[in-house]
Amino acid sequence: MNSVQVISANKTYGYKDDQVSVLNNFNMLVPHGKIYCLLGSSGCGKTTLISCILGVKKLDSGYIKVLQEIVSHKRPHSCINSIGYMPQNIALPMAMSIKEIVTFFANISQMDMMSFKERYEMLMEMLELKSENALIEDLSGGEKRRVSFIVALIHNPQLLILDEPTVGLDIMIVKKIWDFMRTSVKLNSNLTILMSTHYPHEAEKADICGFMRNGKLLVADSPKTIMNNLNAPNLDEASLRLCYDKSNEEILESKQINLSVTDMIEADNQIYEFKRKIMEKRTIMALIRKKVLWTNHSKAIILATLLPPLYLFILLIFTIGRQPQDLKIGIINDDTIDCSKLISRSIQYDCRNEGLSCFFIDSIPDYKIQKLVYISSEQAEKNSQKGIIEGYIYIPSNFSVEFLKIQNVFDFAELNNSHTSVYLDRSNIHKSEFTKGAITKAFEDFIDDVMPKCGQQPHLFKSNIIVRSYKDETLKLNLETDRSTMPAVFLLFTVASGINLLVFSLHQYKFEEVWNRILLCGVNVHQLLIIEVIISLIVAICHVLLTLLIKMIFWDDIQVEDYLAVMIIVGLTSLIGCMSGLLVASLIDNFFAISSICFSLMMIFSFSGGAVFPYEGMDQYLKMLFRYLPTGLPSISFNNVIFKGHGLKHVNVYSSIFLLTLWIIGLFLISYFYLIKRKYRNF
Repeated sequence: MNSVQVISANKTYGYKDDQVSVLNNFNMLVPHGKIYCLLGSSGCGKTTLISCILGVKKLDSGYIKVLQEIVSHKRPHSCINSIGYMPQNIALPMAMSIKEIVTFFANISQMDMMSFKERYEMLMEMLELKSENALIEDLSGGEKRRVSFIVALIHNPQLLILDEPTVGLDIMIVKKIWDFMRTSVKLNSNLTILMSTHYPHEAEKADICGFMRNGKLLVADSPKTIMNNLNAPNLDEASLRLCYDKSNEEILESKQINLSVTDMIEADNQIYEFKRKIMEKRTIMALIRKKVLWTNHSKAIILATLLPPLYLFILLIFTIGRQPQDLKIGIINDDTIDCSKLISRSIQYDCRNEGLSCFFIDSIPDYKIQKLVYISSEQAEKNSQKGIIEGYIYIPSNFSVEFLKIQNVFDFAELNNSHTSVYLDRSNIHKSEFTKGAITKAFEDFIDDVMPKCGQQPHLFKSNIIVRSYKDETLKLNLETDRSTMPAVFLLFTVASGINLLVFSLHQYKFEEVWNRILLCGVNVHQLLIIEVIISLIVAICHVLLTLLIKMIFWDDIQVEDYLAVMIIVGLTSLIGCMSGLLVASLIDNFFAISSICFSLMMIFSFSGGAVFPYEGMDQYLKMLFRYLPTGLPSISFNNVIFKGHGLKHVNVYSSIFLLTLWIIGLFLISYFYLIKRKYRNF
């Protein structure tokens, strides 16, 4: 009986004229209970053959049968746990300890924990690994390969596949590994070992040695038989003679294995398709535990992923929507030459005919606006153009007299034509509008203080053009800047947290090449994805809610009536970030390309959600497009939930939830089917 059968296998790389044949009508039989060593130079196709046997890569034509089951690109689940695999690369999570990794792979292989402890201790002792709590990233290259060997052996597989297992190991460890393999095969008749190497002296220790060249198996027999047939003293010499003497190759080709599809058992002629299996509780718990342990060991990396959006958002809290301070404004007061003496001796105005302008100027708060005295308007205008001041206030010489005279006859028309003038630099609209607002508020305070002392009602004097034009508008501008921008920025931050976590987590799978190894232990793609998304989502939501709590302290007029709506929108937006990160990490392999795409996504989300400029100010066509992006309508709804008390029953809120749900489902399905298609190709 054979543990592995390869029948008429063909595999090429490239397209059309650039195709390179790696396996060329390849046939091979690996007898049950033997150590079979594939020997060949680098690049002869050994690793490709092993990948096809495992189902990682798909044959162009031909069949492979493993443990009595025909292999398809979608691996049959029933025999996965019976296979142990050690790849050429380490393929282990670097941020976990030896014991944590071995325990994880034992759990997903459904190994009995009583047997695990005994076998684990035996393998650790044999391979001279003393510190089980050491992180993989802290081990030497040889120690990492020994841990990889333990992972392949820990669940006592029926078929052990080793790709260059002894590279980088010292002679004593190599001897122990070979002694262990020979003893294991002798004591366990169910164990078969298939290994690849390019060291002929190692292949001499195997039961069967197969020579590969140009995608073909030149010969497969015991090392002694091969040496005898080629009159070679050792396999080194035999391999050289095979490579350089074509006559030997022709002699051996006559003895080459000739198999056809009819040699396969007819009952097994149907390719097994992958069938979805109910998630085993133990596998799920193992995946969750691995994610938690990895997160615990990667605190610095997680903080580096989460902190930038957090501190940027907190920075925005103290920059966007806040009122400017210490702005400089020029004062040209032709009404009173020296206000300092008048203000110092008259703390309260008593309706006199002098110094009325001084009390108006004094009512402008110093912490908001610094007042610089100028003699002429030409000098003030020149400094305004240079950017030294934001503008200037001109008070005419008849200000006090005319104001009191007008308030006696109630001549409001004359009031509008004879009062102070304000000239501002309009190059910065926010500073200009704020300065107007501050001056207007100061004028109101001045009226409220002066008019009652003169026996007049203050509201009669607030109908002039300055108060009417700028009072409420400026204050509303600053408030609405905060209202319209910050909810959008918050949702942008929420998306960024989810993207960062998923992209980094899945990129680690690619970088460390752990993806294939986990799937080859029986874990399904959807199991792995769901666990990654759930854990990342929990971390992202906790991260976001903490930030929301911080922001709510600074939002003065929050009117949240439905906190469930807040939680749902925040949760779904975090999930949008996770799904976006999943899609990017699935489609793109290059880290710099991933970073560039994530940055582009953030720019699109920032514009579509109104984080850069209010949504209402966009072009009408862009407004229609952006409204249906993940941060478009949800940003508007989140704003209304926070500031207007909207709940789940409001049309905008439940429409946003429906829109987010559609995006989540769409992004997940695209990522899932793409990964299923690529499945074992390291994403």
